[in-house]
Amino acid sequence: MSSKRSTSPPEGFVHLILFSLEHPFYLEIPIDIVNKVSLRPLKYLRYLGWCVLGVEADLVDEGGNMIALDGDLLDQSIYPAPSAARNIRHRTARDPALPSRLYSTCYRPVGNGRDHIIVPRRFLMDSNIPKQSITLISKLPAEILAGIFEAGHACQDDTGGIESVLAVVCKDWLAVVLRTPRLWTRIECPADRKHHRQISLYLQKSRRKPLDLLIDVDEEDSHDLESLCRLLGAHFWRIWRLRVSCPEQTLIQPLLHQLHSITAPFLHSIDIDCWAYKQLDNLSGPVDVFAGGAPALTEIHLNNISVVLCRLPLTHVKAMQLRQDLCRQETISSEEWVTTMAAATSLVHLEVDGGTVLADWEDSTIPMDMPSLRSMVIVVCRVWINPGMLARIKATGLEVLMVKNYVYHQDAFPVPRRNHFPSLHTSISWNLKIAGEKGEWHLLLDDMLPCSQHFVWGDIREENCKRLLSALSRYDDEDPSEHGEDDADVEEDDLKGWDGGHGGAGGEEEQTHGVCRNSDAVERVGHEEKKDPGAGPKRAAYLPNLRTIAIIPATYPHPYPIPLAELRAFLAKRKATAQSIEKIYVPAESVAEVSKEFPSEEGLVQVEAWLPQLLPNGDMWSDDCWDLCVDDA
Repeated sequence: MSSKRSTSPPEGFVHLILFSLEHPFYLEIPIDIVNKVSLRPLKYLRYLGWCVLGVEADLVDEGGNMIALDGDLLDQSIYPAPSAARNIRHRTARDPALPSRLYSTCYRPVGNGRDHIIVPRRFLMDSNIPKQSITLISKLPAEILAGIFEAGHACQDDTGGIESVLAVVCKDWLAVVLRTPRLWTRIECPADRKHHRQISLYLQKSRRKPLDLLIDVDEEDSHDLESLCRLLGAHFWRIWRLRVSCPEQTLIQPLLHQLHSITAPFLHSIDIDCWAYKQLDNLSGPVDVFAGGAPALTEIHLNNISVVLCRLPLTHVKAMQLRQDLCRQETISSEEWVTTMAAATSLVHLEVDGGTVLADWEDSTIPMDMPSLRSMVIVVCRVWINPGMLARIKATGLEVLMVKNYVYHQDAFPVPRRNHFPSLHTSISWNLKIAGEKGEWHLLLDDMLPCSQHFVWGDIREENCKRLLSALSRYDDEDPSEHGEDDADVEEDDLKGWDGGHGGAGGEEEQTHGVCRNSDAVERVGHEEKKDPGAGPKRAAYLPNLRTIAIIPATYPHPYPIPLAELRAFLAKRKATAQSIEKIYVPAESVAEVSKEFPSEEGLVQVEAWLPQLLPNGDMWSDDCWDLCVDDA
């Protein structure tokens, strides 16, 4: 900082002129630092000026023209202050010419699994408070600065490096950074030996604090993994989060064996991503990981590595995401999978795909009891795999069921049993395709449990959305041909007693479920027929308890609109039943359009933006669940 400026700044620097008195008052700033700490360098220059003067001014070029702040640094090395700010002298926070209210930031602890972490919360501070009660950041005690730095570190959940940025600001901040162990707990650990010295420094500076380790292994440096494991070996016990990235699971066998006997009291989550999965033939067999115990482990994410072959302590796990969508050769039977998963007695959220277990579910009689499960996602990444586990799982507490990337056919859909999911209230179908004739839509809805109160249909094309709404509009005493469907496809007599294409074991119970469902419908119709024709509200043929519906249109090969005319017809017909639709959820960008079609004063339906966080356990669902299809595969 200087009040006497040379003709031009040194190479690699810029001058930010704050205002002019007898001599210009300016900052001489290294360009590489600006580019390193900010994605918008020009905006950062203005911010630095505000930090010094306490006044927010515009940035101008050497000609006095205002500069937009979104771009990169200009082809100039001098940034003068605008005329309005050039004659600012000794303004303080009590000066009435300044804004009357300024944003400031306070910090308070919150419980988020690491209750020792401090995260920021913003509040408004009156700028007219006495000057003596305002403390400059340069005067803050080291322990307060350390708390602020820790808050910034906690906000960078998936990226590191803030400790390096803070350390180069000034020698006082460097001293605080070096004395704050928590700033050194997020460690990127490439297997390559050239990074081991830096990793060792972080391990030393973090002292005994819980660690967030990101271990990255590829084929070129896999030979250094054992050396990395030796370096980390004495610190594995204090892992808080473990993330491993590698092409395929054989490369991380040394790591898994190193973790075999470890007791990890702080371990909260594990994420292993084998992003270029290869066949399982080279594996030596199942490996028990953290066999010494991990009582705090609550989240597991495994991509292309089986939970059967990588055995983890599952007793306290609440959320599991198990993906093997690149699997080419399964070697795990459903019996092995069920035996392993039986240990997850606290599980409340499960995401699993069609490659995680064998297709032998289709012929299996093995039950799978999951009493604590509240939400489940079945992703059928290969459309020909039958998600037969749906017919075998019993989850009396299950509230939300999602089936994704599946081609429906009446002869290959495992009809869920009502007594297996008595608490189910939300059904989600995402990128679900219909094979066969138009009448399949009626069969699909007939296969869904009628207790569903909330229905989410995502990644759906316009024509399919119209067919869905048409089928949902049908009354139980109405001819399906009135909805443009083929009578032959949806005759009630054809549906009675249908067992969902399942024979053999379990077929009798499924058939009973089908008869009960249709018997209920017959009983309702018979009861209504005793009344005068048209007396009382009509009854919906499908999902009679439906209260809300969410429609998320597909975006491939182009964004599809929401069919408003068909939606209005559906809502109007449901309005005439005993259970009208209360809310419709649409993407945020469609709320204005749909709200215009259905204004609140009309009273037909409420329109709100769809958010996954609305679901039970919304914070446990992975972002992958809500991906929109980008091709027809």
